[in-house]
Amino acid sequence: FLSTEVIPSAHPFNTSTMISYHLPIKSYITLTVHDLQGREVARILDQQQEPGFHSLQWDGFKHDGPAASGVYLYQIQTESSTKVGKMILLR
Repeated sequence: FLSTEVIPSAHPFNTSTMISYHLPIKSYITLTVHDLQGREVARILDQQQEPGFHSLQWDGFKHDGPAASGVYLYQIQTESSTKVGKMILLR
């Protein structure tokens, strides 16, 4: 079971936001950010992690520069679970 939460809870965010999650067992994690058309705009993590609580920051940048204001989806994927959440970026 994968548990996630976006921090800070006060959304929308302006410059960056934290994505926090708990891993009950050692897992390979892929954390990506997507626009509403489903296109990957950022890959924050792609590696194995130890069990426990983890937090990663998305700085509001895409692969090719600053992301525009709008709604973005983050996806955290392990070998056995996928979670998706919504974030709102206001520039």
